[in-house]
Amino acid sequence: MIVTHGDEVRADGAYRDGVLRITIACTGVAAAHFSLCLHVKPRHLGDAYRYPTEIAMKTIRVLAILAFAAVGCSFPLLNPNREGFAPWEKLPGGNGITWVNKYTHDPGIDPLYLASFRFDDETALQLIVETFGLSPLPADTDVATFTETMPDPIDWFPLPNVSSTYVFADSNSYPGGNREYVSNLWVDSTQNLAIIERTWW
Repeated sequence: MIVTHGDEVRADGAYRDGVLRITIACTGVAAAHFSLCLHVKPRHLGDAYRYPTEIAMKTIRVLAILAFAAVGCSFPLLNPNREGFAPWEKLPGGNGITWVNKYTHDPGIDPLYLASFRFDDETALQLIVETFGLSPLPADTDVATFTETMPDPIDWFPLPNVSSTYVFADSNSYPGGNREYVSNLWVDSTQNLAIIERTWW
């Protein structure tokens, strides 16, 4: 086999285009010519296998980034705590709770869940409060909510009448909190209707 930096060989003659040419001589058979489109630049063909191609290097870089993300980061997509994060999954209907509307905005990171529900009595409402670790909103404190980031209009939010509000006080959106998580509960006791939000970032 002879390797030359010669011309491309076509059926109607040779053309000078800088493409690497391999000439293979076989016993009893006329020499055959093949164009080899390898990006070996000035390297000898015999060394080409030692150098990864540009596509291979890009693939290696992508795989390395994904491996680093899986091991060193806590993306919601990779976090096992994502399972059951939706309110209606963490606390299925029953025990005086009936889920009415459900909304999910989940672009892959920073998921937001919003749901409305009816509660039979104060005991059922307290079940929600305790399950999600909520406490009454302190006086003169604004609710930390991500509902303004929802891309879709929702006709059942917000409640037209709110008689009480509960929040997850350990959220770092409030003084002294250290959790990157928000949960809010807006209650209309006159209608036994409430809306809960759960969000992390």
